[in-house]
Amino acid sequence: MRSFFVIAVLGSFVCSATPAQAASTSYELTESSSKLYVQVFKKRGGAASRLAHDHVVLATGWTGSVSWDPENAAACSVSFSLPVTGLAPDSDSMRAHVGYDSRLSASNQKKVRGNIVSLTQLAAEHFPKVTYQSTSCSGAGSTITVTGNLTIRGVSKTLSVPMEITADGASFKAKGTFSATHEDFKFSPYTAMGGALRNETEMRFTVDVVGAAQ
Repeated sequence: MRSFFVIAVLGSFVCSATPAQAASTSYELTESSSKLYVQVFKKRGGAASRLAHDHVVLATGWTGSVSWDPENAAACSVSFSLPVTGLAPDSDSMRAHVGYDSRLSASNQKKVRGNIVSLTQLAAEHFPKVTYQSTSCSGAGSTITVTGNLTIRGVSKTLSVPMEITADGASFKAKGTFSATHEDFKFSPYTAMGGALRNETEMRFTVDVVGAAQ
């Protein structure tokens, strides 16, 4: 059974304020209509690889907000925060959602979660939250490149992510994927059995969020 670090974050889009922001609409992101999750993959090869699993971890208990003006992408603003203890690994529904054909028992899900919050992974005791704050947005139409800082374990990584965004005065939707590595946040992938079992360093994040105007 392997486990891994995750965040699930995942993702958000926020940009610096401008005078044009007066025309922006504020949206509160809705967890019940959204999905923020991260996939971590087992290291292939070697006799022990067959004992390992790819993982998907869904973020729960998070909050996020967006300010968006469809006529001025540079005026967008988004902030996001999720509790590390709210990361929920490998539910049947999420494994099916990402196309995994195997299931993990409840006891194995509990073990994965324990590894996620452990000192060698996300160290929830010392770093209880994963956060995101954007710094700029660029582009036009429905595809906007959002740049911002994702902070995990107290380490911030600047990421630029193409997002597909649709919004009107009542609702907001955004979707995108991006990758980062464990080393970006200064820790190592999960290993077990003296290193015979290990995860890949790449983590794949998916942001698929819906918001309602405030």
